[in-house]
Parts: sequence; C-alpha cells; structure tokens
Amino acid sequence: MKRFFYLAFLGLLLSCGKGGEAGEVAIAFAQNPLLLGAEAGVNDCGLICEGVWTASTKDAWVTVLTAEGKAGDPLKIRVTANNNAAERNATVTVKAGASGKVLQLVQAGNEGSGLVSESKVMLDTYGTATYISVRSEETWSFTAPEAPWLRLEKKGPQALGIEADVN
Repeated sequence: MKRFFYLAFLGLLLSCGKGGEAGEVAIAFAQNPLLLGAEAGVNDCGLICEGVWTASTKDAWVTVLTAEGKAGDPLKIRVTANNNAAERNATVTVKAGASGKVLQLVQAGNEGSGLVSESKVMLDTYGTATYISVRSEETWSFTAPEAPWLRLEKKGPQALGIEADVN
C-alpha cells in the first residue's frame, strides 16, 4: 500500500507543471506579487522555469535586464525610484513554449518627500563637526542617538548638524 501511494505521489510530482498540452512549460515565481522598496535598484524576480523563456514589460519604470534565458537562469529587472507617496504597480510577462505567466510588481511609495545630501557620514577620531542638507516640503525631525559622544542638532529648516567628540 505504501508503495502505491509513493508511486502515485511521484507520478503527481512528475506531472505537475508539464501541462496537458504539447509545448507547455512550467513557469512559477518565488513570490507573486513581488514587493519592492521605493528606491531604484536591480531585483531578481525569483523565476522558476523548466525551459527557454522570454520576458517583457510595458511599464516605463521597469526595465527587463534579462529578456531571455533558459532553465535555471535568473530573471532580473531594474526599477526607477518611486518618488510618489502612493505605491505603484506593473507587470512582467514571461513566456516559455506555449505557456505564459504574469508577475505582478508592487513598488512601495516614498513615505517622505524630502531628500538629504548624504546618506552616510564618516566621522574621524579627531572629533568632527559637520552637517547634512535637508530638503523637504514638510516639517522634518530626527531621532538622536543614545551615544553621549555624538550630538545632533537641527540647524534651521534645511540642515542637521552633527558633532562628535575626540575619540
């Protein structure tokens, strides 16, 4: 009896994704919809495909970097930054043989409408005083670190002062 179930299960696994018609190829995605951050970047779409495939999109903010591939090849896309507060959606269509599958992309909205001049600040051991520019249409705030050797101070509506003690 166990052998029967094992053979039946194995047969089911082997038939999954082959499709009932000639030329059908299994296509799947590790995550669909694929959730993306608001920033620009290159993303692997988690494509799982048994054969030769092609990919395309009609959405201007998405570029398909690997427009074709074979079994095991990654599908990579580049997205532009979403500068709007609302999320946006796009699709990538993958075709393999007689099969086709649509990947839904959802890019998060940009929660803040401001920009800062530096995303990282390097501090030396001799003590540093510097600032970063902040451009925002809204009132902005910051969270001060709990390090007694580091001080942050709002310097008017467009700058954050950073001061570190000698180490």
